[in-house]
Amino acid sequence: GYINGILTNGWIPDLFPKEDVDNILGSIGNDAKAAGIPDNPDARIAFFVSRIRRNLHVVLAFSPVGDTFRIRARRFPGLVNCTGIDQFHSWPRDALISVADKFINDVDLGGADDSVKGSLAIHMAEEHLSVAKMSTYYLETQRRYNYVTPKSYLELISFFKYLLGSKRTELQRLIDRLDVGLSTLRKTAEDVTELQKDLKITMEKVEEKKVATDALIKEMEVQQADAKIQQDAAQVEAAKANEESEKAQKIELAAEEELSQAKPAMKAAAAAVDCLSKSMLTELKGLGKPPAGVDKVTNACLILVEKEYNPKKQTWDRAKNMMKNVDAFKTKLAEFRGESISEHEIGLLKKYTDDENFSPEKMASKSAAAANCCTWVVNIISYNRIYVKVKPLMESLEAARGSKAAALESLENAKKQVAGVEEKLRVLGKRYEEAMEEKKQVEDQASALMNRADLAQRLVGGLASENVRWGEEIERLRNSNITLTGDCMLAAGFVSYVGAFDQELREDLWKRQWSADLVARNVPMTEASDPISMLTNEGNNAKMITEGLPSDRISIKMELLRLIARDGH
Repeated sequence: GYINGILTNGWIPDLFPKEDVDNILGSIGNDAKAAGIPDNPDARIAFFVSRIRRNLHVVLAFSPVGDTFRIRARRFPGLVNCTGIDQFHSWPRDALISVADKFINDVDLGGADDSVKGSLAIHMAEEHLSVAKMSTYYLETQRRYNYVTPKSYLELISFFKYLLGSKRTELQRLIDRLDVGLSTLRKTAEDVTELQKDLKITMEKVEEKKVATDALIKEMEVQQADAKIQQDAAQVEAAKANEESEKAQKIELAAEEELSQAKPAMKAAAAAVDCLSKSMLTELKGLGKPPAGVDKVTNACLILVEKEYNPKKQTWDRAKNMMKNVDAFKTKLAEFRGESISEHEIGLLKKYTDDENFSPEKMASKSAAAANCCTWVVNIISYNRIYVKVKPLMESLEAARGSKAAALESLENAKKQVAGVEEKLRVLGKRYEEAMEEKKQVEDQASALMNRADLAQRLVGGLASENVRWGEEIERLRNSNITLTGDCMLAAGFVSYVGAFDQELREDLWKRQWSADLVARNVPMTEASDPISMLTNEGNNAKMITEGLPSDRISIKMELLRLIARDGH
């Protein structure tokens, strides 16, 4: 809208604030008076605009491609009515060559002659001109437009330079990769020689270890004979100790047989303690008043565990205090020794044990905890009565145990003597194992070296043909560095120009016209060069096909053109 206003009347309303307009009119006052302009704002503004129209020149450039220019001309009539329209014609052939020559002057063509740059610049111009002719033919035969502009030509040159640099980098990467492979093969051959030297030294070490191990084996035979004598003497002492131990064991068995009838009572007491649970005791001590008979059980426990002999102090509160810490109370019952019950305590407990209601069965109906405590009291007293009865046998048992302990001590001394002998044998055995381990390590090292040398030798032998092939491939790649110029030129023209045409016209351009022109101008290129092969590879094609692209050549070609157009190349 602003441009249209400038073109039609040279003025844009409300462009300047009123203060700026006053300043402008004041600055041109003398010139207006000299020109005979009346002193009023409208006349002064008209004078100001006339001066702008004389001095302001507006140059506009529009592309004829598409509907944009037509729409703007209809919306802003000043573009047509108030301008002089100049149509810029296509660049002439000499201009195209000059532009191409300037842009590719600093391009490395991979060792090609300098004359190739000139030929390449001419070919670029010919490509552009051929597309212009083909566009005219395209319009005549198929009524479809294709515009070729200087921008298209500049994009051709730019994409050629980009593609040439990219392909040359990729080519150099392949050459470096093969060169690293050749260097690795040469280094492997050198490593085989070093491995042979290391193997010879290692085999000498193996022989030295073998001699040292044989000497150690002879030393061990002498030491083992001496150790055998000491071991036999120790075994005689061990036999004597075992004989004394067996005698003591017989005495102990006889004494324990007499006491065996007391063990069931002790086991029953222990089982009763085990059956006591926290919940039982908690329930029992939580009673405000014990059921009839339960107090007798707790009184018996007070006598035995707490040594409370005073009947007046044998109260329910005292009993609850005894059971206050449940775990501690159970521990006291479990660790109580029936042998320690005195005759005085037996007398105090007699009135309970003689009571027919003082039994686990009767207490079970009143309290599970009381029943288990009653079982413990009855059985611990039963055990004590049997123990008092067989106390002389217990003394005999203690004497038997003393004899057995003396026998075991004698046996332990004998074992120490045997252990000393075995320690000597163990040290000798360890030395032997260490020697054998060292020998094995050296042998393993020698075996590993032999395997490595064999594998390396086989690798060098197996890749001998690859060595030649890789060298030839490097040479081929280096030679193809020269033909990249023509191949990239053909691919750049394909990308920049042929997308708008149909298949027949595309092939006419790149296959018949451009390829022939490159050959005629001695621009290096691969025989039967294909632009598609310069723009993609088998891996990229496979990726596009797996993503849903049809596998035919036309689909691949169109997808490449689409991707290149999207990415700006």
